[in-house]
Amino acid sequence: MKKTALLIILALTLILANGCAKQEADYPNKPIELVSAYNPGGPSDRVARIFADYASNYFKQPVTVVNKPGGSGTTGTMYVVQAKPDGYTLLMHVIGAATANPALMKNLPYKYNDLVPIVRTNVNPVVFIVPSDSKWKTLKELVEDLKKEPSKYSYSCGGIGGVSTFGVAQLMDSAGIDPRKPKMVIYQSGLEAATAVAGGHVSFAAQNASDVIGLVKGGKLRALAVTTPERIDDLPDVPTTKEAGFEKVTMVGWNGIFGPKSVPEQVIKKWDEMVTKAFNDNEFVKKLREAGFVPAYMPQKDFTKFIEDEYNLLLKYAEQLGIRQ
Repeated sequence: MKKTALLIILALTLILANGCAKQEADYPNKPIELVSAYNPGGPSDRVARIFADYASNYFKQPVTVVNKPGGSGTTGTMYVVQAKPDGYTLLMHVIGAATANPALMKNLPYKYNDLVPIVRTNVNPVVFIVPSDSKWKTLKELVEDLKKEPSKYSYSCGGIGGVSTFGVAQLMDSAGIDPRKPKMVIYQSGLEAATAVAGGHVSFAAQNASDVIGLVKGGKLRALAVTTPERIDDLPDVPTTKEAGFEKVTMVGWNGIFGPKSVPEQVIKKWDEMVTKAFNDNEFVKKLREAGFVPAYMPQKDFTKFIEDEYNLLLKYAEQLGIRQ
């Protein structure tokens, strides 16, 4: 009797295992939710929709962007943290919710590693900017004056934390300057922070390229350097931070696709294949660039290390600046 029961249990286990394996192999066989933790129309939402459109055609299944704004990305992030790890609820994550918020807030309901990085999709370069009539023509000139009298100068940020705060902190760190000495002036958005520089209300800033390109091209701002390894198409005459003599200054905004813990390897593999194929499609890359995003594929293993390293770096800067709460 016991032997029969054991055989039945073993048979059922094998059936269930084969069923799960078949489901993973058939993935996706139903619609997928790609969550954006921010409002419709913002950068995270826009890039999510570009990839969702391509993924829908690639997978032959609807990939729908679902907006879950609230708590500076916390609501949408927790929605995916708590989702079933079957690959049908994924997140288009962003530096703010992924690593900056966990570095800034001790009591956040999730940790930076509570989700599985699947693939990085793109970056948003950070641009160091000064007013168009500034005496500083290069990043090196700006840093030389900051070294002499750091408390004499101020910089703007689009909120506490994020690339505008941490980009400046990284520059200060690389130059051996106390990051607390220059005055941080907080604005509601990156565009407001960039406009404050253009108006001469602050000395300089480090802002996402998407917030400053129009002002630079319009003659309102001077761009001193971009943080990407290569110059960007929209500002071809602006040197990289490496070219400007600050190769350790590499802070960028980014997006990437994440899933709940224990998401199947097959899901990771298929999304990686989809993104790789998209980046070999000239029309897709053109569409992504025209929306203001720089393609920046990074596979899961490298992306996981990138996230860990970035979190530890931002945690260090948050503590140095005294903004960890």
